[in-house]
Amino acid sequence: MTPSGAGELPFVGRKDELVRLQKSVAGGGAVLVGPAGIGKSRLLAEAAGQLSAAGYEVVRAYGSTSARAIPLGVFAALVPLDPARPAAGALMREVTDRLAERAGDRRLVLAIDDAHLLDDASAAVVEQVVRHRRGAVLLAVREDATAGPVAGILHSDLLLRMELGPLARDGIRGALAGLLGGPPDAGTADRFWQATDGNLFLLTEMLRNALSTGDLAEKDGVWTLYGRPAPGPRLAELMAQRIGRLTDHEQTAMELLAFGEPLGAPFLQAAVPVRVLEDLEERGLIRVLQNGRRTTIRLAHPVYSDALRARCPQPRAYQRMRELAAACIATGARRSDDSVRIASWLLAAGEQAPADLLVRAARQAYAAFDLPLTQQLSRAALAAGATTAGSTLVESLLLDLRPAEAEELLTDLWPGLDPAARAALAFPRVQNLAMGLGRADQAQELLADLEKTATDRESVERITVLRTAIDFVAARLPAVVERAEAAIAAGLERQPLRTQLDVGYASALAVAGRPLSSLAVLDRCAPRGGTDPQIPWALPAYELARAWAQQFVGNTAPTVAAAEQAARRWPGWDLGLIGYGVAGAQAYRLQGRVEDAWQALQPAIPVVRRSAASRLDAVCLAEAAHTAALRGDHKTAAELAAEARQRALPAWRVHGLWLEIALPWVAAAGGKHDQSVRLGLRAAERARDCSATSFELIALHDLVRLGAADRAAARLAELATWAEGPCPAIYADHATALLAGDAVALGAVSDRFAGLGMMLHAAEAMTQSAAAFRAVSDTRSGQAAAGRAGTLADACQGAKTPALTAVSTPTLTARERQIARLAAAGLTNQQIAEKLSVSRRTVENHLYSGYVKLGTRNREELAALLED
Repeated sequence: MTPSGAGELPFVGRKDELVRLQKSVAGGGAVLVGPAGIGKSRLLAEAAGQLSAAGYEVVRAYGSTSARAIPLGVFAALVPLDPARPAAGALMREVTDRLAERAGDRRLVLAIDDAHLLDDASAAVVEQVVRHRRGAVLLAVREDATAGPVAGILHSDLLLRMELGPLARDGIRGALAGLLGGPPDAGTADRFWQATDGNLFLLTEMLRNALSTGDLAEKDGVWTLYGRPAPGPRLAELMAQRIGRLTDHEQTAMELLAFGEPLGAPFLQAAVPVRVLEDLEERGLIRVLQNGRRTTIRLAHPVYSDALRARCPQPRAYQRMRELAAACIATGARRSDDSVRIASWLLAAGEQAPADLLVRAARQAYAAFDLPLTQQLSRAALAAGATTAGSTLVESLLLDLRPAEAEELLTDLWPGLDPAARAALAFPRVQNLAMGLGRADQAQELLADLEKTATDRESVERITVLRTAIDFVAARLPAVVERAEAAIAAGLERQPLRTQLDVGYASALAVAGRPLSSLAVLDRCAPRGGTDPQIPWALPAYELARAWAQQFVGNTAPTVAAAEQAARRWPGWDLGLIGYGVAGAQAYRLQGRVEDAWQALQPAIPVVRRSAASRLDAVCLAEAAHTAALRGDHKTAAELAAEARQRALPAWRVHGLWLEIALPWVAAAGGKHDQSVRLGLRAAERARDCSATSFELIALHDLVRLGAADRAAARLAELATWAEGPCPAIYADHATALLAGDAVALGAVSDRFAGLGMMLHAAEAMTQSAAAFRAVSDTRSGQAAAGRAGTLADACQGAKTPALTAVSTPTLTARERQIARLAAAGLTNQQIAEKLSVSRRTVENHLYSGYVKLGTRNREELAALLED
């Protein structure tokens, strides 16, 4: 889709429904029932097209208001009628006969969209086709229009009834990608899904509006929506027509919901007569929801709110919001989000909200992770004289990748603050300087000033936690562990300080070669971090700290799962998009899924490039460079590595280690073996200098993978004696086996990597095993190992590394692999031949070729080799 035109609506998210619809033609057919715009027409068209391609005679027809006025009008264009036979019954028989003639020997399928608009005679023809088994019928009917001529057939048992609901998130994401010709970022897809409620018609209309206004733009191949989806004048007008004329009471109820939904039923019942609400529900304009003992009311669709707001005069809109605020205050504002709602209504109505209300509201918005609203309410509180809101504002700006804006705000505020207010804001300022801007020296100076006056326990503990965080980013890992353990022993339990301490402590343990200890810390503290409203960032912080620890252990599956869910849980949060994107890509890369790793980074890279420098920029771009190198794209890898160097924050030394790990692979992708080894040695040395043992282990093992095991074996053996998790021992054994040319031991190393799901590492080790077997002239074992290496490499999505390309790995053709898998599953040669419609001799020839290539002698060895 472009601003001047729309792309073709792709078929997405309805595969199961499509299968059911196609299978239904074996009987009488099916009827699709659902609200307007839900995708009935698209599903019906897809089914009709596939059935036609499969040999059915598919007759498409479309009900309409104009055709409904003409008997058999829907069939007029399809079946020419003889005007000399005017009797209705004769005409219906004529239509039925002509349809049968048209089908001939093929099965007839009538596919009729908007079938609720059929006239009586056309509906009778449809029923005759089904009842007399002259074909199958597929109908699409709006859920609010199942009465009328087609009611008889719809409510009978002649057709399978299929209720069509909204598209899920993934369906909307796929539709967006198809319409735009490229993927949307995760936050954009989620915002469109929420705004459209999974409705394809609304999606296309809101997408068209976003393109025309420039709110939706493409950069680096990824589409990003700036702001929220809006309906635009055309859709707003259509929604207004659908809402129809409203009485005064109905207008009141609908407008109050437009500005305040969801609203409690008692409030609306006090504003308008109950009968009004009942009528609105019967018309499908509102929904009444029951949650325990609480009854709430919403508009039937989010777009109704936009339409009602658009046509509400401004003075009346202000009045509605004042009414909502007054009613909420009158009931005691007992619900957790009432302060946010009251403050938002008052501000939108141009009223002055009390400063203490704005402070509470800002904290509640922050707890709900609504960063834009947090910033709006915090700024209003500051304008009202509540300097305590500055802390909330700085924290939200830091999470929103706007640390420079936070520091500018504090610089402006600082001269006018009294000592108490300055002390309160000093802590978030230190955090922003160190964690956001990377200005660790300035942060340390401010902390030193705070230490001179800090006497209460909370201030002392805050200083401890901040120093721990600064030490971590500077990669002073022993200091982090020592300081954190001392603070815990001293009884530091205050929130959110303990959560900050736990995350830093666990992260330091993971990087320092103690990932199992790190996971134990996180396991003890996760429930607290996941539920405390003071620290909405706690859950993602824990998950990302856990992701690091699990990757160092070699357990990547939980990280992949968390990354895939992140866009749904943190929509529109750029820092989370980058963090989870990187974590997911790193996990995919370790699994050998290099294409999945590359795709996981695509939404994050444009966010990095359009934002001010942040602490995760270098990590994201370094991971992208690493992945591009493994894909064999040296040019892109080199460009990304250079970009990572440029955007790196020097103070974030620990994050710089990811770039050090990536650079040897960038060099290797360019065929520069000696340079890759030098860079690998440098990465190991730099990691060792700051006690980042987990990084040192990776760098040393990468040297083994790059063919320089002699430069890494001794140190790996040393680290394996104490570093935690299964990986250190496997790394050391890999180096030892490779230096010894021990083919059997290399095969065992490969199996251990495969057991962890690290398929690229497993494929490399098995390829080296094959080479070792061939070096001692054990051809059969070498072929078997090479075949196993090929199977492992198949799971790595085309990854290219020196170890994989150093030895020629025999691969099976597609037909050989198909026959080999069937044979391994236990089928006889004759059964395989019948299944594939080939001769038995062809099966035998392909099997023999496969045995030779893989070094196997029988089906049992073949089955063992082809095991995933």
